[in-house]
Amino acid sequence: MKICGYLKNKKGKPIKHANIMISSGWALHNSVFTNDKGYYAVKVMPYYSSYRQMWSGYAITPRVKGYRQRSVIVKPGKKTVKKNIVLKKQTSKLTCKQTKKINLQIQAYDLDASSDGSVIATVPFHTLLPKEKTNGKRTLCVVNKTGKVLFQKALPSETPYVDVSDDGRYVLVTGEFAGEKCCNAIIYNQKGEEVYRTDDRLPILNSFTDSYEKTDTVDSYCARLSHDNSLLAYSSTDGDLWLIDWKQNKILWQAKAQGQIRTIDYSADDSLVYLTCGAGYALCYDTATGAKKWETFIQGWGTESTVSGRYFITTTKSDGYALLVLDRITGKKLWDYPVDCRGTGIAVSPDGRKLWWGNDKGGDYSPVNSAVFELKTGKLLTVFTCHEKYSGMQAKWSRDGKRILIKDGQGFGVYDSSTGEPYFEKKVVSEKTSDSLCFSLYASDDLRYVVAGYNTDTSFRFGGSLFFFTIE
Repeated sequence: MKICGYLKNKKGKPIKHANIMISSGWALHNSVFTNDKGYYAVKVMPYYSSYRQMWSGYAITPRVKGYRQRSVIVKPGKKTVKKNIVLKKQTSKLTCKQTKKINLQIQAYDLDASSDGSVIATVPFHTLLPKEKTNGKRTLCVVNKTGKVLFQKALPSETPYVDVSDDGRYVLVTGEFAGEKCCNAIIYNQKGEEVYRTDDRLPILNSFTDSYEKTDTVDSYCARLSHDNSLLAYSSTDGDLWLIDWKQNKILWQAKAQGQIRTIDYSADDSLVYLTCGAGYALCYDTATGAKKWETFIQGWGTESTVSGRYFITTTKSDGYALLVLDRITGKKLWDYPVDCRGTGIAVSPDGRKLWWGNDKGGDYSPVNSAVFELKTGKLLTVFTCHEKYSGMQAKWSRDGKRILIKDGQGFGVYDSSTGEPYFEKKVVSEKTSDSLCFSLYASDDLRYVVAGYNTDTSFRFGGSLFFFTIE
């Protein structure tokens, strides 16, 4: 398949020797230059995902200094596709200032924040190091958006999950705490005082006897508070899910999923709880009764998920990497896209019409590594090429949806959400430390305040710090 055309400015003059990125939904990442007449041509191999039974499209993205960036989407089908592109002069600019840095010693793997950014919490995970190598470095760090430390708690083990209540009153973390034989969920208030801890011996369903028995071998991956703070959904890596009225210290019901529970979400009114599990399923339960509403095979375990309007959205890891959108009431799959790389971030625009998806290593695996889709149809709208190579670990939309802030392994940028035009791109660390799993990102609704995790220690891949920025 050949893609060709002319790159011109608004006055119709050719843009010479300009770099054009060609991205697909598979491991193909080409870059070509226009000639003296602004003409470009490239041959590509259309990719068909047999696992997903879908063709992947291409994004043509010129990156020319002084011009507004935009992406043009090309669908496979014809032997030759002509795409002429017109670029406008860049007019908008923003400035960014670093205001603070907190050394966390090991990577800021997960982060969650209250709605207003008054409480932000982060935890370390996935260093793959023995405990003795990270002793004294594992910390739950709770701050606000300006960098004021509210409290810190030493963690006896790494943990992949932290949850801050919407109103910032509570911080929830899981892990193996001192003197315990199993993982527990602990809830702290804003002062860092422990207000709840799960029972050391929660009942687990014995698949051989079909009865619930107490055990001290619970290993937990994630837990989550409901929007109104009344419910605690707590899970194990063996697929056990408990819904707890934690203020009454009462287990309301429990269920069994297939394999490690990876993500937990609630509907806006807390009437439904959603999860993804290691056997490749997404599930939905009624919070009042514990009745399973639906179970849908998604062909991989979820790395990230969210609920928005009528949709349950998740992105997967394992065979057949995909971005999937389900009907949150029925569980019916509405669409999926073969991104062919593990997803690490999803974000829905404030008006609920667009969906951003990204991954942490797109430059090495999948060139459609940071993209916006139409949420209703799955149509690929815009592809972002942060720092020309790297991907988008996490993103945050502006309140009006016109701009989007995207974080990758080296830094972050603010972009026009429709065209992909970068208002600015800031490198925070060098490429040598960009593969640290510092996924953490917070940004205020106006994108003025930014908190992001990066590694500045070139001698230690799993190092990490929290950086604080203001954007004007």
